[in-house]
Amino acid sequence: MFGYHMANVSAYPYTDRGIIPDYVVEPTIDDIVNQRDRIMDFTLTLIQSQ
Repeated sequence: MFGYHMANVSAYPYTDRGIIPDYVVEPTIDDIVNQRDRIMDFTLTLIQSQ
């Protein structure tokens, strides 16, 4: 048995939900139809730019 508890941060404005991502990437219908992985493309571009 195990458990995971996030730290209680009092200044965090979103206490009613989980962790908010730094980058929001939403695939489009066109991406799904053409089997394009928009999230992977964005991630690789982000890694290469740093």
